[in-house]
Amino acid sequence: MTDIFISESKTVLDMLSHKDQAEYGSPINVAKSGYLPGTRVEVLQTLEDWATDEGQQASIFILSSAAGTGKSTIAHELTRRLDKKGRLGASFFFVRGDADLSCISYVFPTIAHQLARFQPYMRSNIIDACRNPSFRTQDHDIEHQLDHGIINPLASVSEHPYPVVVIVDALDEFTDPELERIHRMLYLLANRMRSLAYKAPTI
Repeated sequence: MTDIFISESKTVLDMLSHKDQAEYGSPINVAKSGYLPGTRVEVLQTLEDWATDEGQQASIFILSSAAGTGKSTIAHELTRRLDKKGRLGASFFFVRGDADLSCISYVFPTIAHQLARFQPYMRSNIIDACRNPSFRTQDHDIEHQLDHGIINPLASVSEHPYPVVVIVDALDEFTDPELERIHRMLYLLANRMRSLAYKAPTI
């Protein structure tokens, strides 16, 4: 019975227009995993403290600096550490030159897919949302994707034992036609996090 349930759940989740290659551990992101122990210690400690502080009020942390300063390496290492602690909700690493990983269409469905896979207490709510055909395609507006696939299911979660983190890296690697949507995506995330009644998963 359990095996059947797991198989059915996976089938439902896989209807989402997600991209497994966006995860930090995918082969395409290997180049971003070159963290050298002992470097960027203070930055990583600040990020890790923020990400694991259960009393943290700020739900969004933006790491910004000039191109080529190692932001993606830091993001990758932070993601690895949080994954090891069980605090990782999802990760989406944009990749310039890859049609699917340099556009915004797959971001929220991919995050929803990973949240359901990695965080058991969120799984059933997201799976229920996935049964609605209106959330299974990337053709919908990102606001619809965020509300129906992530925010509404999480607002219904009764158990939230600890905050989890969603890491989105390399916003500057959007394709040009998508650039105007970056600000809207960030605005929606900030706005919707505040709308959740409980201590929201950190993004």
